[in-house]
Amino acid sequence: MGRFLLGCLILAFVVGTVITSVTLVRSDELAVVRRFGRILPENAKPGLLFGLPWGMDQVNRVSLKDLSITVGWTDAEVDENNNALTPGQLLTGDHNLVNVQAVVEYRVIAEQVDKYVLMEPRVKSLIARAADAAMAEWLAGQKIDDAILKGKTELESFLQSRVSVWIRPYDLGVNIERASIVMIYPPNAVRESFNAVGQANTRMETEMNNALQYKELKAKKAAEKIYAIERETGAYVREQRRAAQADADNFLVRLAEYRLLSKENPRHLNNLWLDEVTRIYAQLRRSGRLDVLDNYIGSDGINITQFPLQKKR
Repeated sequence: MGRFLLGCLILAFVVGTVITSVTLVRSDELAVVRRFGRILPENAKPGLLFGLPWGMDQVNRVSLKDLSITVGWTDAEVDENNNALTPGQLLTGDHNLVNVQAVVEYRVIAEQVDKYVLMEPRVKSLIARAADAAMAEWLAGQKIDDAILKGKTELESFLQSRVSVWIRPYDLGVNIERASIVMIYPPNAVRESFNAVGQANTRMETEMNNALQYKELKAKKAAEKIYAIERETGAYVREQRRAAQADADNFLVRLAEYRLLSKENPRHLNNLWLDEVTRIYAQLRRSGRLDVLDNYIGSDGINITQFPLQKKR
């Protein structure tokens, strides 16, 4: 009986030693071994890890998959009458409140897994604080409208870069992979009013776009009209130039004729003057603006009551 009990104790000791000295490291994990509290220089890779039993070795298995932490606003009920800011309720640059919730994804750096093991209890809290500070910084520089409209895009890249920079001095052994904005909207108490303002802004933008389209249409028609007027003006100018050139050429021809004929007949200029006066008088006569005075002589002399004279019928 005593031998049987001793054998059982020896078997239990052997089994316990084997169980506590063997660790299975999965394919997506690395293991950090602490031997008597001191971290061994080499990290264990996936597979079976054999070490010292009975607490001599402490094995920390670390996943190399993407990890995440949710920061900011939560769906927990809050007292609407409480004036204190709740987590994730931040101020914009124009002193409006917005509720913001984000998810920060990070991954353990394989080459720095020993640093991660030492800082693991503080990793999530430090990332969360850095993310809260980054969101507060970005929102403080935005107006409420811009924050709502651009928060899904600009804030995500800003959050990722800021958190990466701010946690670097702590040597957490992690890399910030990405940041996603889950929601960003005004508090419940003013959300309806904000939505009404947003709808009004949308209508205003629509009206402005319509006005700009109308302006462009009118400008296009005006440009077409200006082009047509310029073409007509150009054609008129060319026509007047041709007419003026023809008159000038005709004058030069007549001047040459006059000079030639004046040598032969000194009274040629008088003849030209008489021809021109006769032509003008004939035109005035036909138009009724010139008549013989005999037609207006009466018993009391010349009777002319109006000038110019009426055109004869």
